[in-house]
Amino acid sequence: MGIRVAQQLHEAGDEASFVVHERSLPLLTDTPFRRVPIHDHLGPLIKLLIESQIAEEKPDSIILADYFTATVLFLGLGVDPRFLLRFDTPLIAIDTWSHSETGFVIDGYGDRTREVANWIDELPFRLRPAPIVRPVPRPGVCTILPDPVRIARRVRNHVRANIGLTSSDRAVMFCTAQWQYAANNDEEATLLAENVPELLAYYVSKLGNDVHLVHVGPAAYPLSGLLGERYHWLPALSPDQFDMVLGSMDLLLSANISATTNAKAVASSIPVVVVENSCLAGTVEEAEAGLREPPSPFLGEWIRRSLPLYPFRLWPLGFHDFLQPVLQDNSYCTAMEVVELLDEDRVVTVCGGLLNSSAAREDLLQCQAAYAGETARLPTPVEIIESFLSGDAECRSSA
Repeated sequence: MGIRVAQQLHEAGDEASFVVHERSLPLLTDTPFRRVPIHDHLGPLIKLLIESQIAEEKPDSIILADYFTATVLFLGLGVDPRFLLRFDTPLIAIDTWSHSETGFVIDGYGDRTREVANWIDELPFRLRPAPIVRPVPRPGVCTILPDPVRIARRVRNHVRANIGLTSSDRAVMFCTAQWQYAANNDEEATLLAENVPELLAYYVSKLGNDVHLVHVGPAAYPLSGLLGERYHWLPALSPDQFDMVLGSMDLLLSANISATTNAKAVASSIPVVVVENSCLAGTVEEAEAGLREPPSPFLGEWIRRSLPLYPFRLWPLGFHDFLQPVLQDNSYCTAMEVVELLDEDRVVTVCGGLLNSSAAREDLLQCQAAYAGETARLPTPVEIIESFLSGDAECRSSA
């Protein structure tokens, strides 16, 4: 998200540079932005690093991309992020989750919670990006819906052929990031991180012999036993390559409702199905009690191997209850189908309908177009930032 804001600033003729944790440096590959890495061994010395960058670059503004991530990073290095307030430079926070709605206590693995330090109200200004914030005009709300991906049919056919798809095959895309492979060395989160792709592959296997799963991520999953040659793994791609692959897909399957790929698919008229889990269970009986019907043999065995289960909207981190307030009555949720992880019949029915029924597909695409129209009426981040820096009082933060 911070990169998208920086790209818009760059296109408007401004310069942008990043002080970024070393793990995030790959995200800035092939971008024109200067980058200064933050290493874990820096600890509190990060203050000196940032002070020197501010003294050298004399920026017109400092943007936290985003508030939550920056706060966790600074506190993890033993630094109170409020030190940024003492610089004579406007400080802007990207308030990804709209903390005035979600609060500051995040549900994680099992019954674990994490409280994020609340100092955002001390900041004079924040950006509230839609998605995932509701696209309703109020101070700070701006559109970050990506530009649509549009590729020629011959390019689409070429990309699909290179992946190993025939002209009659249907392709379901699933994307993963490095942080989803092992979450903070937590056994419960790691178990769910490893097992969810298997269950999703099982669901895809029920969609027909011409439906393939195209997985883009750092490492492949052992899914050939379920899908055989219908499982295709692609390593990390350049932005242009990724867009060509996404634009060649028939459906995007996601386990992270806030993923940027979801928004790009919505903008590009590609159906999106988001899987979330509301089940908190330590036993098979607790898990099955919440099902509409007895589980299939595969699902029942998967549940047994995956216990304990915990709710998530950002797999495998959790964030289920935390995100509920900002998702409530949010038109972004109408631009995709949201299904429960353990509801086998609905997952298969919804995915199958979007792949096989022109009516179901058209209904969802109309909802996507309506959502894109809503966000198009919002200002861009650059417009809001410029208004803020010009002293427009109406752009200042409010709860």
